[in-house]
Amino acid sequence: MISQARQVSTLIIASILAIPLLFIYINAEMDNMSVSRELDNLLLEIRHNNTELSELVLRSRSQLDQQYDSLANSQLKFSDTMIRFKTSLLTSNNEMNVHAEVVYSLYEVRMQQLEQFKSLNAQIKNALRYLPKLRQQLRPLLSSNNSLLLEAVDQVVSGALNFRLFNDLTILDHSNELLSLLENPRNKHLLNGNSPLGAFIKHARNFQVTSKIEQALINSILSNQLSDELLLLEKNIA
Repeated sequence: MISQARQVSTLIIASILAIPLLFIYINAEMDNMSVSRELDNLLLEIRHNNTELSELVLRSRSQLDQQYDSLANSQLKFSDTMIRFKTSLLTSNNEMNVHAEVVYSLYEVRMQQLEQFKSLNAQIKNALRYLPKLRQQLRPLLSSNNSLLLEAVDQVVSGALNFRLFNDLTILDHSNELLSLLENPRNKHLLNGNSPLGAFIKHARNFQVTSKIEQALINSILSNQLSDELLLLEKNIA
């Protein structure tokens, strides 16, 4: 009888002592669930911001957006999200930290690419504004002296505009041939000093070179390694 009483009392004591441990376990699990929810929400934000940036780059490239305000605001939102993301993962396990560092480094590369894109795109827009103006200055000069050169100037301008619409590199190749025609030594008398023709050729050449660099950069931005790394991180978290 005494033995049974002791067993019952031991069981009661053990149960009482286990209650704090149970609460600790429950709190730890709730904390883990809270961290998991926070990461899920952050990953959703990152995906949204990442996709939004790609769309805004394409809008700027197609000149649907004349300013970079939307792109800059999206970059600021992305930066804020990534800071919270890195802070959150640094409190988790080491394996996640490895993914966090890779994702964050890809984010930094993406930000650098976007700044480079804005600079290149601004140069291209500048060339597209000046080329038609310079053509108007050249028209009275070339119409009386050399209609062939005037036709070449017209085609270079229309080619630049068409390239921005259709993104066909063969258009740039044809424009390059026309610019070589304009640079012919026989036109030296039209290229002296700060002549309109010299300025026109300079802006047209700059447009060609910058457009090719911009296209390669856009391809890199849209290839989006960051998105691939996010998929790996999501699998790791799951």
